[in-house]
Amino acid sequence: MFILFVTGTRLLIIANYDPVTASGIIQSAGATGTLLGTITPLIPYLFPLMLLAQLAVILIYRNWLVICAVILGCLAVAPAYSTIPAAFNATLDMFRTAGEYAAMSGMFSFLWHDNRGGMIYGSIVVLVVAIETLAWLNRPGVIGGGMEPEPQESLDDEHERESAGGWIWLFGALFVLLGVAILFSCSLGIFKFVETIYRTPFSGGSVSHAVERPWMPAEDLALKSGGHRVAYVLGVKDGWFAILNDRDRSLEYVRSSDVESRTPCRLADDLGRDRGPVISLSDRRQAVIKLCP
Repeated sequence: MFILFVTGTRLLIIANYDPVTASGIIQSAGATGTLLGTITPLIPYLFPLMLLAQLAVILIYRNWLVICAVILGCLAVAPAYSTIPAAFNATLDMFRTAGEYAAMSGMFSFLWHDNRGGMIYGSIVVLVVAIETLAWLNRPGVIGGGMEPEPQESLDDEHERESAGGWIWLFGALFVLLGVAILFSCSLGIFKFVETIYRTPFSGGSVSHAVERPWMPAEDLALKSGGHRVAYVLGVKDGWFAILNDRDRSLEYVRSSDVESRTPCRLADDLGRDRGPVISLSDRRQAVIKLCP
């Protein structure tokens, strides 16, 4: 059900929010082709988000098989915009610059401007860990969780215990604050590192570009009657080309006899598709595709 919802939503975006055009795309490309076409191109961009989600709960749900599979997908499938050393240096520069601020407010203001998503991600990680920790402490047999009341003590023993308990709670609070700071800093660094390598899931413009781009390759159709069409070919049937024009996302039918040539091309704002993953095959070949007119 969720996949169908995602497919329908992306199809409407591709069709410029026109249900009639979306229905025409389904009829021309087929239900199966539309389903696979709308989902498959998004998979590489989902791996970084899945990685962050898995790292957020790695301290609680240690499903190492899933974590290793997601890491492998990020390294071998997701398109990379930076190298690992460059992302590591960018993360160190962020912490180095933040440490130069003397006031805590200035540090948080810089981090909020430079890595707002990382601060939100770090807050979510701390909140998830805090909720799970409180649930664990409330279990029977753990500190105060389902324990029976202790027997009555003398007044002196009670004072000594209260005094010792005050120090315990003080050191406990300091330990918790230190743990929160370390967890938040690690989450902030991880987000900055992943965001530097995999730009698309974290940039609004890149997300819009990836979602609204059709799954078919753009083509330059030269017509015998004159002129060109930069469009996506949805299908060829009964002597007619069903095409989706890139200019206004309108659906058009062109006679096969009127098409002189079909040439795959690349749009000017589609230069990011040639980026490979962090780990690529040794014999990986990059096709040279001309820009669309």
